[in-house]
Amino acid sequence: VMEELKNVVKPILSIIALALVVSLPLIIVNPYNVEVLRFITRVIASTTAFLLILRIIGWRNILYGLRGLKAPSNLVWMISCTIKFIPLFLNEVLRMLLAREARILRKQPLSNMWKLLATIVSETIIRAHYRSWKFNFALEARSLGKTVDLKYSSSSNSLWNVVLLTSAIYVILLEIMARLWGMI
Repeated sequence: VMEELKNVVKPILSIIALALVVSLPLIIVNPYNVEVLRFITRVIASTTAFLLILRIIGWRNILYGLRGLKAPSNLVWMISCTIKFIPLFLNEVLRMLLAREARILRKQPLSNMWKLLATIVSETIIRAHYRSWKFNFALEARSLGKTVDLKYSSSSNSLWNVVLLTSAIYVILLEIMARLWGMI
């Protein structure tokens, strides 16, 4: 239980820190501004809601729920591929950073470190393009030119996943309507 709580609290604390960094200039200029407090609470509330939905349902079941709601299959497939490839790209970036730091013999100025990061970003984009190109060829070879329809197996009740996802979308739509009417 404590491990699960730590996995939930850690991202929320990092989002709070980022929201405070972003809103720090407004807090300094006008410390009694209510809009800054509203911004921070909206960021925290939306992040917490998304994180809890993600922890309860999981990515795979969210995608299964989107299929159950008849979301466009291309959108669901793109989200699925994105979720699968993000850890691979992060792993490649980490390996490139470690390799380049190992080649540095002395302390570098900050401008050189920014150049190093820029080259890593460009190389990551090139590798991502190459990996997607290979992935496309692999899909075409396996499907013989047909579109691929990914199926997800779910051990939990799929109706419950659809209900949770629908209720989350409903809450978001209610907040949007309330903002449009000026209630929030």
